[in-house]
Amino acid sequence: MVTPMAHIAVRRIQSGDYEALRMLDDAVMRYSARAFLGFDWDSASSERREEQRAITPDIFAFYLHTACSFVAEDDEMIVGYVLAQPLRHFDLEPLAVWVEDISVHPSHHRRGIASALYRTLHDWGQSAGATAILAGIHVDNAASLAMHRHVGFDLYESRTAVWRLD
Repeated sequence: MVTPMAHIAVRRIQSGDYEALRMLDDAVMRYSARAFLGFDWDSASSERREEQRAITPDIFAFYLHTACSFVAEDDEMIVGYVLAQPLRHFDLEPLAVWVEDISVHPSHHRRGIASALYRTLHDWGQSAGATAILAGIHVDNAASLAMHRHVGFDLYESRTAVWRLD
C-alpha cells in the first residue's frame, strides 16, 4: 500500500542536519547492504561501514555548500535527501547537475519522497541554467530504476572507467 505524502517538505540542506542525516544513512545502509551489496550492516566492521557510507563529515561539508543538496522532512523529521553538485562543461552539457546520492528511509519508501526531492533539484537546475541531471544507479535496485524512469531520467547501460592515482 502506498501512503500519500501528507506532511512532506523539501528544503536545502543545513549545517545542523548532520546527525539526522547520519542516522538516516544508517537505516538506508542497513537495508541496502542486505538487499544490494551482499553483507550484513550490523555485523560489518566499522571500517567497512565507513567505506560504504554516503554521509561522512567530509562529504556532508562538501555538499552543504553546493547549493543543490536537499532534504525531505515529514513532520520536521528528515526522511530523505539528495546530495548533488553542479558540473561545468560535462561532456557536451555547459552545465549539468551530478547526483551523488539520493536516499529515502526504508519506512518511507513509495510515498513520492524521492520524486519530490528530484522535482526540487530539477527546479534548482533549471533556474541555474543546467541542461541535464546525471545520476548513477545501482543496477540491482529495480525500485530505484523505476523511480528514475518515472521522474524523467533516460537510463543507459554504461561502464565507468576509473584511473586510480594512488
